[in-house]
Formats: sequence, structure tokens, C-alpha cells
Amino acid sequence: MKRFLLFLLFIGCIVMAQAEAISFKTTKLCNDVATPINTTVEQYFQITATASALEAPMSIYLTGANADQFALSVETIEAGTSTTKIYVAFRPTKIGELKAFVNFESPTDSLNQGFSIKAMAYDPANPPTITIDHANITNFTVNAGKQQQQSFIVTTKNLLDWSGTIIIKEQSTPGTYILSSTTLQKNATQTFTLTFSPKQKGTFTATIEASALLAESVSFQVTGICANDVDPEQKEGDELIIDESDPLALYMCTFDETPRNGALQNYNGWTNVATKGTRAWWGYEFDGDACAKVTPYVYGATNESECQMILISPALKANTEVPHLGFDIRGDFLMEGQVGIFEVLYIEVEGSELYLEPIQMALPHTEEESGMWIPYVMDLTGQNIAPVFHIGFSFTGLRGPHSETYYVDNFTWGHPLNIPNSVETTTTPSVQTRKLLRDGQVIILRDNKAYNILGIEL
Repeated sequence: MKRFLLFLLFIGCIVMAQAEAISFKTTKLCNDVATPINTTVEQYFQITATASALEAPMSIYLTGANADQFALSVETIEAGTSTTKIYVAFRPTKIGELKAFVNFESPTDSLNQGFSIKAMAYDPANPPTITIDHANITNFTVNAGKQQQQSFIVTTKNLLDWSGTIIIKEQSTPGTYILSSTTLQKNATQTFTLTFSPKQKGTFTATIEASALLAESVSFQVTGICANDVDPEQKEGDELIIDESDPLALYMCTFDETPRNGALQNYNGWTNVATKGTRAWWGYEFDGDACAKVTPYVYGATNESECQMILISPALKANTEVPHLGFDIRGDFLMEGQVGIFEVLYIEVEGSELYLEPIQMALPHTEEESGMWIPYVMDLTGQNIAPVFHIGFSFTGLRGPHSETYYVDNFTWGHPLNIPNSVETTTTPSVQTRKLLRDGQVIILRDNKAYNILGIEL
């Protein structure tokens, strides 16, 4: 009997020790794309809250800029174990995408959590509209390998936030036509540029279509004629000739004068060289902010070819008052296991030999890092660098359908920079191991022996 009583006591302890917990499942009940303003959908979302052993009631409330556009059917989850259905009503008074945050708050801090909700609203009296003025567009006529541009105007009214897009449809040959932008603003008159860039002789058609939520789509057709086949692709960029005659103790480059979507050539002391293939670094712009761009991507490509593009800075003088190096890097369309390799290089020139050594640093290379500008700063005080040196930005990969793309901007040397304590200064190449670029081939020099890129001794 005593053993049985002890067992009961043990069971009771287990029950009393059950931990508090709560979980949620959110379901959208309204299937409408958008809701008319000044109307109410009482059950737009359903939140199912499953609570276990709550020691105190839990409050439910809304926050956010558009919290007044929503309402909750339940504002408290009682203590104990329960399953509660909470309905979120949508009561819009203004158009667009409206967001709020649902908060669940308990005296037990570890249970506090929340999530965002959003819904779209429109004004039936002033619906979204799109019009296109393409009266000035005529048939394109250009030789292969060349480009021709024409413009047209799109007017939008009352679009629901950034729901509008303009795209090229039904191209007879993909990549022949290029639009300057694909985004329609909410209320605006925008000018778009359509570029005709054929790669071979023929007649090419396409449909340009603008659309948005609850707006009637509008479109028009274009025709382009290419009379001649393309000439063999010319090698882009500069010859690999490094000038060290006037090294700079202070230098800053924002790439403001770069050509958009055109190869950098003879650009302000930089050397832009295609060491493999014909593609080099290009200029680019983000919302008017220019930068340097490198990518192996070729639209519609079905084959691949090796490519290597290196952008080399002007000569820099190591003997400067503040030996700080800085630049911004951005990667787009990145993914784990990507083919292309992006590197920052330390470069020395000795006679006719060019020594390149990758700087060991965490450069963007994952999908999560895509689309972010990352600043890099280094303090080279006390580093074993040559009196005159260069910094290079290198991309090595396969030219074709691969889309990984990198950008460089705001390059500085010799200017005071904010060096975070958490960032280690980079290491420079040792005298025992170096890379030599000779006749377009990489040779590794290690302990007075020469190896190819595969590690085979020459």
C-alpha cells in the first residue's frame, strides 16, 4: 500500500510540473484579392490558439500603423488548457496593402509572441487604372550586335501599393527586347525605354503588357528587323598594362561616371581586364547611384565558357598617414554551391610579373546575402605590403546561364574610416606563397617551387 501511495504522489508531481505552452495556426478565410473601403469582413482571418497549462490569462491586442483597420473577436485567453478560435475582422478606410501586428502577451515572458497580418483594400469609386501612350513607337531597324531604343509613356492611377508591373510577353526570340524597368508606381506618369538588341538576322516581335491588381491590363505589340548577322564578339575592357608611375596616398572612387550596362574602359586609372573570355566589368546604377558590376550571365544561353574578369585599382602608396582601405560589395542572385567565385585581391607588380593573392575575408556568397550592400573596412597599419600596391576585384566562373552578380562601390584609400573592433584586419600575402598571372594562366609560387592551379608541380 505504501508503494501505491508513493506512485500516486509521483504522478501528481508530473502533472504539477507540466510546462506552460501556446501555439498558433492562422488561416485566411476571405478569398477576395482586395476589399472595398468602408466595408467590413468580420472573419477575414482565423487564428486558432492552443494553450496548455497557462498559469495566468493571456492578452491579445493589435499594434502597427494600420492596427485601426482590423479588429479582434477575442482579446483574452483564459488560464489553463484550451483551444480558442480568434477571428480578425478587416475594416478598411483607405486603399492599398494594410498591415498590423497581432500580439499575445502573458506574465510569463517566454510565452510572449506575435505575427503580422496584411490585407488589400481598394476604392470602387476610384478603381486602379493604367493607360499606355505608344504612338511614337515605330518598327525597330538595326544590325545584329547593335542596339536601338525607343520610349513610351505609362500613366497609372490608384494602384494598390506596388502591385503594378510591366513586362515583355510573347517574344519571338527571348532576350531580343529589354525594358528599362518593370515596376509601375501607384499614381504617376512614367517614361519607359524599350531596347531592341538582336543577336542575329531576322524579324522579331514582342508584346508589352502593363497590369496591376484590379486594373484592366493594357498592351501593345512591337516589331524589330535585323538585316545583318552579328559580328564576332569583341573582347571588352583594357589591355593588362599596370601603371605604377604615380601612386596615390589618398584616393576615393564612387564610380559616378560609369556607363550604365557598358564595359568600363580606360576608367580613371582602373584596369579592367578579361583574362579569360571576352566579358569584363561593366558600369551599373541603383536608383541613380553608379557602381561597377560583374556577371557571367548571358540571356538565353544554352552553353558555357570559362570567364575571368579582374578590375584593378590605380596604384596606391603604402606610405600614407592613415592606411585605411574601404569599399562596398553587393551580391545578387547568389546561392550555395554557385559556380562563380568572387575574390578581393592584393596585387604587387615586379618588373613584368603580376602577383595576385586573395585576401581572406567573408564575402557574400549565399542566397540570404543577396541584395545587400556590405561595407568592408581594413586597417593596414603594420602590414607587410609593398611600397606601391593595387587592390583587385576578381570574378572567375562560367559564362552562360549562371546569374550570380557582384557590384563594387565607394572605394577609398588613405582616408580615416570607422574600423569596428570586431573586424579583424586582413592578412597580406606571405613571401613564401604567391600567385603569378602569366600569359593568362595562374601559376602558384610556394617555397621557390612553381605549381599550376591544380597543385601539380611544374
